[in-house]
Amino acid sequence: LAATLSILTMLWLRSGIKQLEAAKDTIEEQSAELGDELTRSQSLSDRLAASNDDLQQANTAAESARVRFEQLLQSTDESIFGMDAAGVCTFINASGAQLLGYERNELLGRNIHEVLHHHHANGSPYPLEQCPIHKAIVDGTSVRIADEVFWTRAGRAVPVEYTSSPILSSGRTVGAVIAFNDITARKRAERERERLIGALARSNQELDQFAYVASHDLKAPLRGIANLSQWIEEDLGESVPPDVSEKMALVRGRVQRLEALIDGILQYSRAGRVRSAVEQVDVGLLVKDVVELLAPPPDITVTIEPGMPTIATERTPLQQVFMNLINNAIKYNRRPGARITVSSRDAGSMYAFSVADNGPGIEPEYHDRIFGIFQTLESRDRVEGTGIGLSVVKKTVELHGGSVTVHSALGEGATFTFEWPKSTEETTAA
Repeated sequence: LAATLSILTMLWLRSGIKQLEAAKDTIEEQSAELGDELTRSQSLSDRLAASNDDLQQANTAAESARVRFEQLLQSTDESIFGMDAAGVCTFINASGAQLLGYERNELLGRNIHEVLHHHHANGSPYPLEQCPIHKAIVDGTSVRIADEVFWTRAGRAVPVEYTSSPILSSGRTVGAVIAFNDITARKRAERERERLIGALARSNQELDQFAYVASHDLKAPLRGIANLSQWIEEDLGESVPPDVSEKMALVRGRVQRLEALIDGILQYSRAGRVRSAVEQVDVGLLVKDVVELLAPPPDITVTIEPGMPTIATERTPLQQVFMNLINNAIKYNRRPGARITVSSRDAGSMYAFSVADNGPGIEPEYHDRIFGIFQTLESRDRVEGTGIGLSVVKKTVELHGGSVTVHSALGEGATFTFEWPKSTEETTAA
């Protein structure tokens, strides 16, 4: 029995030792796992601390950027305010507060709708849904208003133009930023411009009426003088002395010159003021018509070079320019074998037209003078002229956005070149 008990005790002790050893191993494994967990926890804590540092730095940078941006908005002359989705003012710069007649702190936290729009003229409240600014919040789209009225603290209506842009966060509208400018000065300038345009239109109408009346009233007695000189010659018949007949012809020549001068002044006064309809003009055919109207002497050859363009323009002023230039070339070119050449070339947004002759030419020192009104280089007793034709050309061409130049030297002929827009519609719109 004692031996049996001894054997059982030894077996029990061995089993206990094994269990203790297994428990020790388990404890050691758990201790190792706990150490690893503690290590991971410390690493996580370190990363969390680093993330907190990064977040704090980001918040500091964001706040610094916000302060700089607010300082920028405060320094601009443009009036700017921001509001949340309920229309409550969250920001307004000094310019905006001053325009509305408030201190900045008085507007912060107030509903912008109540500040800008008191009531309708009849005293009824202005519904929020009718406010264009509110559309930026409701629709999430930018709204630009070119002419609106904001109310100041004193109840004064200020005309403004403004843009209302939504503030989005995660695809949701959380407010709006409104930038606006006082356009009182511009509106005043527009009214003054309209007044001046109206006054100019009335002045032009009165000038046209005066020019017509003056032309009619001046020409009537001139024709009477011409007719009277003709009747005197007819009454005297063959008994009229040669010198008297010559003087009568001189009188009629002076009358014709005065009539041409009156027509020239009337044409000059109307240049650029009397506008005609824009149409498609074949310049080659137009020049051909001008030459037929002027009917140059048989010994003068007029050549129209091929390739003349078709342009959208007013026919009458362009016709006047060609008529004056070609008429001058005919009038002053008295040499045998006289030639006149009309040509064109592309000059970008313009066409450059040239009228060249092989006449006596013009000395360079007179190139500017010839475009002045009433300026001629030859005596009117030698070449009949009013000195208005080239001044009409210059005025007409410049009013259509072009320029006119002359290239000439004494004895080498003259080439007059003027620019004309490819489309008068574009020039007029500009």
